Amino acid sequence: MAPDQAALVYAKSLAALEYLRDTFGMGEVRRMLRQMPSSDFSTVLQDEVRMSYPNFEEEVANYVVKKYGS
Repeated sequence: MAPDQAALVYAKSLAALEYLRDTFGMGEVRRMLRQMPSSDFSTVLQDEVRMSYPNFEEEVANYVVKKYGS
């Protein structure tokens, strides 16, 4: 992966984690992480917070705009 692409992936991952933490709390993030070895992220997301992956991406994008501006 190119360095600029890696930086973008890292930033998106960080934004997603901040959204989950700020919206559902660190306890929920821990529960989700414990499930990750046995399930893919989409399944964990649906099971734990009842959200589809496309909806999650939209919510994270809205969170970033609200928190950091456009």
